[in-house]
Amino acid sequence: MKKLKPLATCLLFSLLANNLAAQLQQIKIVSFTVKNQLPANIDGWISTPAALILVAQKVPGPIPIREPRLVVQIRSGGAVLCGNTPANARPIDPFDVRTFNTTDLTGFLTNCHELKAGTYTICVQFFNIDKVAISQELCKEFKVEDASVEYSPPTLITPDNGKKISAQELQSVVMFRWTPLVPKPKEPVTYRLKVWQLMQGQNGTTAMRSNQPIVTKEVDNLTQATVSGIYNGPCKPPYLCDFIWNVQALNRSGKSMGNNNGTSEPYTFGVADEKGKGPDNVLPADKKTFTSAEAKNAVTFRWTPITPKPQESVTYRMKVWQLMQGQSGSQAMKTNQPIVTKDVDNITEANVSGIWTGPCRPPYLCDYIWEVEASTRQDGAAPKIIGTSNPTTFSVQEATTKCTENIFPEDKKQMSSKDAMGSITFKWKPKVGESPTEPPPTYRMKVWQLMQGQNGSTAMRTNQPIFTKDVDNITQATVSGIYTGPCRPPYLCDYIWSVEAASNDGRTSCVGEPTTFSIKEETKNCPVNLFPEDNKKINLKEAAEAITFKWNPTLPVQSPAYRLKVWQLMQGQNGSMAMKSNKPLIEKLVRGTTETTVNNILTGPCKPPYLCDFIWSVEAISANGQTTCSSEPSAFSITSGGCTATLKITKDSCIGFENGMYKHRVCATYTADPSNSCNILFNNPTNNTTNNFGMFQSAQSAIFCSRTPGTTTSNYTLPLSSQPNSLIPGASASFCFDLFVPLTATGVKFTAFGFCDDQTGNFNTANANDTIDVVPCICKECDKVKIEFPSSPTISESNNILSLAGGIIKASPKKVKRITADLVYFDIKTDENCWICNKNSATFGNFTSGTIQGSDFTTTMPGGHSVQWTNIGDADLSAGRPFSLNIAIPPTVACCDADINFCIRYIVMFEDCTVCNVKVCYSFKKDGCQK
Repeated sequence: MKKLKPLATCLLFSLLANNLAAQLQQIKIVSFTVKNQLPANIDGWISTPAALILVAQKVPGPIPIREPRLVVQIRSGGAVLCGNTPANARPIDPFDVRTFNTTDLTGFLTNCHELKAGTYTICVQFFNIDKVAISQELCKEFKVEDASVEYSPPTLITPDNGKKISAQELQSVVMFRWTPLVPKPKEPVTYRLKVWQLMQGQNGTTAMRSNQPIVTKEVDNLTQATVSGIYNGPCKPPYLCDFIWNVQALNRSGKSMGNNNGTSEPYTFGVADEKGKGPDNVLPADKKTFTSAEAKNAVTFRWTPITPKPQESVTYRMKVWQLMQGQSGSQAMKTNQPIVTKDVDNITEANVSGIWTGPCRPPYLCDYIWEVEASTRQDGAAPKIIGTSNPTTFSVQEATTKCTENIFPEDKKQMSSKDAMGSITFKWKPKVGESPTEPPPTYRMKVWQLMQGQNGSTAMRTNQPIFTKDVDNITQATVSGIYTGPCRPPYLCDYIWSVEAASNDGRTSCVGEPTTFSIKEETKNCPVNLFPEDNKKINLKEAAEAITFKWNPTLPVQSPAYRLKVWQLMQGQNGSMAMKSNKPLIEKLVRGTTETTVNNILTGPCKPPYLCDFIWSVEAISANGQTTCSSEPSAFSITSGGCTATLKITKDSCIGFENGMYKHRVCATYTADPSNSCNILFNNPTNNTTNNFGMFQSAQSAIFCSRTPGTTTSNYTLPLSSQPNSLIPGASASFCFDLFVPLTATGVKFTAFGFCDDQTGNFNTANANDTIDVVPCICKECDKVKIEFPSSPTISESNNILSLAGGIIKASPKKVKRITADLVYFDIKTDENCWICNKNSATFGNFTSGTIQGSDFTTTMPGGHSVQWTNIGDADLSAGRPFSLNIAIPPTVACCDADINFCIRYIVMFEDCTVCNVKVCYSFKKDGCQK
């Protein structure tokens, strides 16, 4: 018996050890991800992408878990700095698999605020209510760097503050310089240069706050930048010839560096006054008022000439704008099309007819503004503007006719919905004519209904009238049906109306001032949607069986029936648009109850253009079958079983230039909720065997991207050894790849998608995408090649075909794959009596053919304004090749002169896909016969 006691003791200790080991394995920490470097402020970890991610899984076993608790601690040198302990850890909800994100984990660090620079360890472990560990402890190291370094922002150098620069200098390349950050940062610095142009009444601060920059340019680790095209001619009001600029220092993630948000103090510069003046407006004098009789005749516009007189011929272009309600002259010139544009050569006046043809109807006013622009032209060049007059105004005073005046509904009248359900009698005062013998007019009354976001003027200008009624020699009109029930969005219960007076010949002689009225709807206890509640997510399994719609009844209960309507949304639609435009997917009459069950709302995957989004509403039906009121609509959607996911693009680095394209490195992290056995599908670019490039496409953008050309898919970093476009079991993954963007691309956005699959073939992408702006690289490839196109080839005309011949195209030192000639500008001027009936611009100003010497080039015509030459053998153009182009010009009456000006942009693609271009302008004078 004595020998059995040690044996029993050993068995007891063995059972206890096994029990403790089993408890220690009740929860498995699948993964614990910690960023290598984190901010000193722990609250700032939440805004750091994927700062902390913990994935834990319950391990099946016979011992139940009693109130699991998570302990999170930050340690330094083995000592616990902050966090919780098994004694004060809060219980967490039981789980099978759970992902704890940064917000979840920092919630256990409530006694941690700021960390000093140094290396730390963060540890996680699960315990039960008895403070017994039920998982292994897992620790990860991270660093906090000293963020207390203060950098002095850049200081601007040139152009000097307040410097005046000649117009000739500003029309070429302007060099901007500034000092770097002090002290020099360890990481690369991007300097962002911005230039604003001031407008009338603005100072520099106002311009920077209110205007869009005319220049935004970024350079990496450089303290200078060149800018072209800041000034291209006289500054037209409301713009001034004054500019303001600054520079901001940014790190690679786009955050500012240094004091004052990393931004320099701004400097100003302007255009130096040029010698010479003019033109100046003379007639009509500023603020001149014409009578309507004077305005019906020709109006003479006169101005002073440019002084001193240029050697070249001067063309004066006179423009007239008509103002609209609420506009100033500057706004009219900026947004409206000129009602008159007339060119005259070397004379300083022009006669214009038809400026005023009758009453000025809203929204147009009887106020006008005009200016004159002077320009010269040299052979082979585009027109050069050498002066612009200050604009002046004039107006037309219409004859003293007192037009109609609205009486009822008076302005801002509010009517009850009960009164509006019947007929409304509109009344107005009659027009008082110019003479007692004027015959009685015909009145046309119009009513418009306003929509969301509109005022009365906008509704009159853009909407169709809901009623138009003509009456003869009476000043009232009765209308029914203006209001027939609740005003449903986007329509409001607001209206505007006006009356036109027309003469016997049918012409409108005047329009009365419009007035508004509104209808106040009675408060009704309409049905209220209960289920599905607004924005409800219904999984696919529930939707495949049936959906029970429920609503509150009208109070007091007085509706014998209800009508349920369900609409399905389409791509690009919101709920209001679907209710307005689409036919209801479900329309069901329900009697004696406030709920109904609908089967087969969704019978399969939602195929474009249809979405898995729906909107529903219930109408209360009266005994006579009329709709008395409707519930507020509610939206719901059908998902693939609650599988949710998030995807975050963490980095975009410009790493060079390769095969004629910019090369970027892009990284992304994808995290899914695996509670429904979800798998991850990365929708990454696929390998195209033809050109080793794939197309990555979203609704917002379409750009080229690929693996590194010539390499295999191993260039991707996928931790789970998966290929792109394949399912990855698990809850998270990250990947990096190279993104190649054409040199001609601007404003590129890159969108990545992650798909979560519930293993039924249905995917949920609602929250699994992310978009970043791809920062352009600095490209100097075109500086290494030389492209020459002739500025003065032989130009001739025959049978309305303009021929360019004898030109030389040169390009060195690279071989050429493709040349494109785009006709970017075409203009012909001749006497207005020279035109024949064919004025269709589609029949002229187009290329008809083009050739380059040599059999290695093939000519194609991708469009009327474009000729393209391609070859197979990569042409060598270093010695030059003659070429010819033919352009169709409009036919004119015989014996007519014509001045023809056009510009061609030549675009060259070299063998390595580098694309460079140059624009050349030409002039040709077509001579008529002998007079």
